[in-house]
Amino acid sequence: MINPRNSHSPLPDDRRRRCPVCRQSVYSKSGIHPQCAIKQADPLHTEDEIDAMAAEAVEQAVAAKPARVKAPKIKVTA
Repeated sequence: MINPRNSHSPLPDDRRRRCPVCRQSVYSKSGIHPQCAIKQADPLHTEDEIDAMAAEAVEQAVAAKPARVKAPKIKVTA
């Protein structure tokens, strides 16, 4: 059985570094969470930029001709 006097919630550590993205305590030496660093590295795009990138991808897909592969001829012997 657990003694109720010994159970407690952890106290906030004001001396610990805070992540510049999410403002939570950080335990890494770099001072930022890895997932927050990825979010920070990815540039934010506007809807116009996203539409332009999608249109460019469609144009490239249409311009690229699929390679034609000939099926091997099968000889049927009776």
